[in-house]
Amino acid sequence: MSRETLANGTIGHNKLNWFPVLGQWNIAGAGQIFLGEGPPAATQAQSFPVGLAVSSASMQTGQCRAQIRFSAPFNGAEQAAGIVVGYRSHDKPYVFAELGGTSGACLVGEFVSGFGWRPLAATGQAQSLQKDGDYLLELNVSGQELRVLVDGVRVLEHVLLHPLDGRQVGLIAKGNREISFSQFACKAGKPRAFVVMQFGEPYENIYKQVIQEQATAAGFEVFRIDEKAGPGVILQDMQREIEQAEVVNAEITPANPNPGSSLEPRF
Repeated sequence: MSRETLANGTIGHNKLNWFPVLGQWNIAGAGQIFLGEGPPAATQAQSFPVGLAVSSASMQTGQCRAQIRFSAPFNGAEQAAGIVVGYRSHDKPYVFAELGGTSGACLVGEFVSGFGWRPLAATGQAQSLQKDGDYLLELNVSGQELRVLVDGVRVLEHVLLHPLDGRQVGLIAKGNREISFSQFACKAGKPRAFVVMQFGEPYENIYKQVIQEQATAAGFEVFRIDEKAGPGVILQDMQREIEQAEVVNAEITPANPNPGSSLEPRF
């Protein structure tokens, strides 16, 4: 998602509203500032404040971005900031991508009720991040697949074990120093429905006149593996499509365990 796709702080033509769920925030105009005060959390023998602000944006598949600026150097103390997706309630599971923290320069993590915040995947070292530097963090969500970009560079991919629990989008911040957010934008995409079924009649007719028509009418982007262009191995492509889909429709009437496909590369 380019900087020009959405205006600063908006989704479509509607201005976003914000509400601080955890911690002290200064939310004015298109910017959001975590003030370094909030309920304590602990990791690796450190205790630090946590802030969480949720927006009126709703998304389960799509793209989010925020420009982040840290006011203090990274000297080993916990300091992190990022984007939250899949939010439903402060005590329900949600997922986040963030910069900073003791686990790495860029991290994907989740909040688990009764446990707290835990990392799922990380890369780089937080010490490489600069005080007063502006970092554009982008999070792309497609089904259970997450892709994280920093300043337009893809740095991390992760596949969740289950779909997002909720649809609300927000910001997360950790540490006792001020952290600024700007240029927040969110663009929801169409959910994907992946269809697995025998090729040929009568299944072709079922696919086009029943499954495809009904799923499209319900707002889904419908896809079948034979519609994928370019080279590839079908079973690998199928696994990736399942990971990226919100709905999988499998027609398993025929005895063929892998209908219409082959382990051979597809050209």
